Amino acid sequence: MRRAIAVETDYRERVITYLTLLASESGRQALCQAVEPERLAFELCRVWFDDIYVAGHRYFDGLKGDFSPDAAELFRSAFTTGELAALERFNQFLELRLNMLPKSDLTFRRIPDNDSWRNFVKDARYLLEDLDPHTEIRSRRLVEHLSEVDTSDVRDFKDFVETTVMAFDSQIDK
Repeated sequence: MRRAIAVETDYRERVITYLTLLASESGRQALCQAVEPERLAFELCRVWFDDIYVAGHRYFDGLKGDFSPDAAELFRSAFTTGELAALERFNQFLELRLNMLPKSDLTFRRIPDNDSWRNFVKDARYLLEDLDPHTEIRSRRLVEHLSEVDTSDVRDFKDFVETTVMAFDSQIDK
């Protein structure tokens, strides 16, 4: 049973929207009009650590010096115990994959489109299916939203991805 409090929807929706973007081939392709796929993968990972996975203790580039136990508790309250365990496994899987990358890839702000990355995307898809019964509808709406966004003059891609995830209206009429 999910623990219910008012703020939980924001965290839950943010995670689901992020996973929808990550798991959607069409969504990632739409974003690749503005940035190369390896850079997109890098920025998506940064967004996960820095903005989406509030319960984590690290940013992409190091430990969270401003870790908020209250925010982490609000984040945890948005998910069931089983969902939290799946989110933590997903987070640890990403950390492991990043630790296996050569330093040069991180220095040049890219994550290669290889089996490791594709497995991470596949895991995101599985996690999304566990968290949201409306995966297909949400994915289609996100791709439609991205097709309407002008990405030609995006300068800070992490900020763009974060804003897209945070602003996307991912509420599904049930």
